[in-house]
Amino acid sequence: MKIFILGILLVLLSGMSKGLADRVQFHSSTLPSYLQNKNYWNTGDIDMWKLKYKNNDPALGEKFFLSKSVLVIFTDSWHLLQFIYNKLLIIGTLLIGWSLRKQKNIAIFLLIGFSAFVAYHIGFVLIFK
Repeated sequence: MKIFILGILLVLLSGMSKGLADRVQFHSSTLPSYLQNKNYWNTGDIDMWKLKYKNNDPALGEKFFLSKSVLVIFTDSWHLLQFIYNKLLIIGTLLIGWSLRKQKNIAIFLLIGFSAFVAYHIGFVLIFK
């Protein structure tokens, strides 16, 4: 049961991370004041995808070694939050599945799947608003 609860909590945190990523991307002006005017969180007129390049210009190449690939999570908050979202969703889902490995009742599987779905969306709505 502890593994199941941990899985649900990770899925909830995954939804929160996705909600914050979307809020950063689409509604950065609604971020708390301590995150305003911080390039990592609120890029203003600069498209976040350009932050992985020197002077935000793709023609100048990568800002630092591997900033376009495996180290992109260090270039801006959106990429970091997407990374967290993906990993927590995968780990949480695996933990939920592992906790149910001996369960044979299909109704329980459907109920658990629905509760994970609800947890994810609650997390998303709490942050994105």
